[in-house]
Amino acid sequence: MNRGSLSIMIYPEFSDILMDRLTEIFSVSSAFRILVSDGIILQYHHMERLRKMDGHIQRILTSHQLIKIMGAEQQMDTALIMRSSILDDWGKENTDYVLDTMPLWPLQSGTIICLFLVGEPSPHIRMNHTMGISYFANKKRGDNFRWGETAQRQGRLWKK
Repeated sequence: MNRGSLSIMIYPEFSDILMDRLTEIFSVSSAFRILVSDGIILQYHHMERLRKMDGHIQRILTSHQLIKIMGAEQQMDTALIMRSSILDDWGKENTDYVLDTMPLWPLQSGTIICLFLVGEPSPHIRMNHTMGISYFANKKRGDNFRWGETAQRQGRLWKK
């Protein structure tokens, strides 16, 4: 994964497979933070694995808290693990604002930012233009995920 990049990955459920992908992406980082929404429960072995990688875990409760964290401390690589239903609870305007500004965060700071959405996103979230760059994990293949990129970035434009 390149510096200054945003990846959005959607998983049907929180599992060890998601944690394996997170560890793979952030293995190049000396230290990184993990922002976790409500509804995500990290098991002890997940926390132990992240501690060994020097991952700093923080709970996110509101969209305003997320924006404040990302605006104030943009110098660390960041993994966001969120339930898609939480984005719905934040409301349309807040969710749109977060998803619209999210691609700017890594570009401004030169960091890696990865959003792991757990659960099927609502139609409103799927229709947001940022979600056009998402990777959807195939539910039916078990551990053998096939990622489907829906759009490819070319310069400042998204090509579908």
